Amino acid sequence: MGGEAGNRDRVIGDIISTRLDPDSDRKPYFVLPTNGGIEGAVLSQILDGEVIECLSSTKMSVLNQMGWDRDTVSRGLYDGSLSKFSQSDLLKLLDRGNACLGITGGGDCAGISDCLASFAQSLRKDKVMLGVQNASEGLALPPDLFDNNLILVDALMRADMVGRGSTPFGSSRKNAFDHEAQNVLDNVRDFGAVYGTGGNGGLAMLERISKAFPEKCVVGTFKSIDGDGLLDGRPTQMLGFNTAVRANRHAVYDIAQSAFAHGTVDVVEVFGRNYGRLAFESARHDTLAVADEGRDLKRKIEELGPIMLILIPEKPASMKDIAEEVLARKKRFGSCVIVVAEGFTPTDYSNGSHSKVSDLIADGLKQFAGLTKVNVTTQTRQARGTRPSYYDKTMGLRIGNRMAELVNEGVVGGKAVVYFEGVDAMQNDPEVVDLHGVSQGSTLLSLHPDGELRKGGVFWKD
Repeated sequence: MGGEAGNRDRVIGDIISTRLDPDSDRKPYFVLPTNGGIEGAVLSQILDGEVIECLSSTKMSVLNQMGWDRDTVSRGLYDGSLSKFSQSDLLKLLDRGNACLGITGGGDCAGISDCLASFAQSLRKDKVMLGVQNASEGLALPPDLFDNNLILVDALMRADMVGRGSTPFGSSRKNAFDHEAQNVLDNVRDFGAVYGTGGNGGLAMLERISKAFPEKCVVGTFKSIDGDGLLDGRPTQMLGFNTAVRANRHAVYDIAQSAFAHGTVDVVEVFGRNYGRLAFESARHDTLAVADEGRDLKRKIEELGPIMLILIPEKPASMKDIAEEVLARKKRFGSCVIVVAEGFTPTDYSNGSHSKVSDLIADGLKQFAGLTKVNVTTQTRQARGTRPSYYDKTMGLRIGNRMAELVNEGVVGGKAVVYFEGVDAMQNDPEVVDLHGVSQGSTLLSLHPDGELRKGGVFWKD
């Protein structure tokens, strides 16, 4: 697998990326060798290697083949050796029955782009890969507007996707089936295959598409920084979770270092609307989890773990008990850091004027513990767009490759390509299962007994 990842990294050296001016036209286009035009040309062959310049999938930059800067392209367009075509020009060549339509729904996260790049790289060369801009929101557009929202993926875009954080296709939490179900069905109908990434909402939408079109190949995989995905009740790993944990862990323990130095009480809010797995993994007092992240972080966890208090929705606690525990730790260690999942609410304290739970906890500590100052940090979206960890990158590459193989093989029906919990993505291939029973749940409680949660820093009273 290392060789595959290395090869895909090297393709980045075959492109030049130039940021667009703010007032530039951002309509998708492709520059090709003239060669008599595109009439009768095969679109898959054009996209696989003939494109000299194109607008990136994000529409924020221009991509050029190595050796073709924008001045060279301008000269080629002037002397007639190159021609510029709109995306709509190329779509007229598209055989939709041999094309793959994809979405990246729900919250964005690291690992998605590598999964897309691997899917594109492994897809059979006679097939065409398309993305839908803004996921389900784009999928719900009226059919006469839908083509304007497509992203034709060529070799330059494929290379540009490698190693990106987040998703180049854009994202949306909108459930297209709940709003414009007929548009979704009409827009998907003619495509030979549908692929995608999503949380429980996005993947469940792919499940519904597979049921509506049982003759199609519909393949998807879980992604979420919450780490709460289930398939038929089995916890699955999710693209982006490992990256988010690593990013949050560094941020949380950096704050703990400062809190200890200044003798302060700090509240750090992390994502987790319903479940606290990300909060736990970001702040737990377990140095085994960071064996490969350097001595500095390991030392911080060893020394500062005792000042860390973790609050999660699965284990309710009162503001009174929290305040008493914070005062006890501050008296003993000189400082305290509370890491709280966004969905946690104290059982005895609420205030509608606070939009964030971190502000609510800070206010409660002032009232119940008599503290005059509590520092508040929100560590949430930073973990979405950051550089993917090597684990998420590898998992994305392996999953994307397997998804493409299913399309190439002509497999029909809904399939999920996933790593279930307990399987090392660095050493193993993903599993292919029926795309059925997509849901979310507290994978934290299923993976860690109460004693381990307490030892790791989760606070509650029985």
